Amino acid sequence: ARPAKPASQAEACAELIAVAPLDLASGQGLLAECPCRRGESTADWSEALQHFPGVTGAFRLGRVEVASEEAMSKARCASLVAISRVVVRNNGSAAWPADTTLRLVAGHGLGFGQLPVGPLGVGELAELVLDLQVPAQPSGGFTGARSGWVLEDGAGRPFGTLFEVEVMWS
Repeated sequence: ARPAKPASQAEACAELIAVAPLDLASGQGLLAECPCRRGESTADWSEALQHFPGVTGAFRLGRVEVASEEAMSKARCASLVAISRVVVRNNGSAAWPADTTLRLVAGHGLGFGQLPVGPLGVGELAELVLDLQVPAQPSGGFTGARSGWVLEDGAGRPFGTLFEVEVMWS
């Protein structure tokens, strides 16, 4: 058996505790969530996750469906806000480092590249709030996009759950 690492070298760990439905209130009725798409999505990311042993799985925070191009142009919006709230717990054997960050690792950042999280003691909870700017129009001729964020320990090591958001344009 491998000896335990000293606390200063222990790998950061995180457990997903709760996910709130997407807050689309500021979307002027032009955004909708498809609740059936919220949930476990590890299988969708399995090939990428095999290279990151500290990442324990993936969870889709939701799918945002954007109103038709015609409706968006009438509203004269370049983007709309979607907010996701997630609660995680440090379920490791040491506090998270002070430079722990939630960082974009896949896809379009939707205006949200990173969130400084900071230190978190063993057993403590943190609420992560992702304030996303959903573009009114897709780019590159695509009708959908998928973005992913993961906690990082400040030394470039990802850990915990990868959080995913999908956006679909009519």
